[in-house]
This record gives sequence, C-alpha cells and structure tokens, in this order.
Amino acid sequence: MALPVMAALFLTDMTLGLLARVAPQIQVFFLGLPVKIWIALVALALSFEIMLPFVGNAIDSLGKRMLGLLGA
Repeated sequence: MALPVMAALFLTDMTLGLLARVAPQIQVFFLGLPVKIWIALVALALSFEIMLPFVGNAIDSLGKRMLGLLGA
C-alpha cells in the first residue's frame, strides 16, 4: 500500500534534486518540504481510493476463508 506514495516521493526528490542543480539560488529544502508533504497526501488519497474496494472484498471474505482453513 505504501508503494505509490514512496514512488511519488522518489520522483519528487529526483525533481527537487534536478531543480537544485539547475537553479542553485532556489532554497530547495524550504521549498521541498511542503511540496513533499502535499505530494505524499495526494498520492495516499489516490491510492486509498483505488485500493479500498480490493481491501473491502478481502475483509468481507476473511471469515469464510478462516473457516475453510479450520475445516469447518
């Protein structure tokens, strides 16, 4: 579940690193922290929106699967 967020933050770090190389007069640390927070929150919201139906189905069928494992 963390993979989309980590990928988005990795791409953000790469972009900020490139920005620091291209324009060294920009304070990337002060700019990057709020940008990374917003990117992480948006990626988390989008990944929850996509994964929530799959997680709900897995939780709904959990009881049947556990009873099947117990042999009942």
